[in-house]
Amino acid sequence: SALPTIKDTGALYMSFSKQLQKVPVPVGIVEYHLTLMNGFYGMGQSFSYLQQMEDNGLYGVVGIALYKEYALRVESSLLDLRDYFVQYGILQP
Repeated sequence: SALPTIKDTGALYMSFSKQLQKVPVPVGIVEYHLTLMNGFYGMGQSFSYLQQMEDNGLYGVVGIALYKEYALRVESSLLDLRDYFVQYGILQP
């Protein structure tokens, strides 16, 4: 069973989210930073549902749906960050 690996993977996402909390950011990107922290944490939590899929397949479906939802939020926030950095000349388009 891959369930121990799933648990470890979820813990890594949540740990990364907590590490992001320690990173100071400019006021202009606080919203994106918060979305990233919450998104990675939510992705990590989704693995707790996946761990239960052997006992209840519905939990697996819920875990996948939650992961996808939070992954979309992370992706959107990363795109917004890129746009912000391009707008202020930090990155080239």
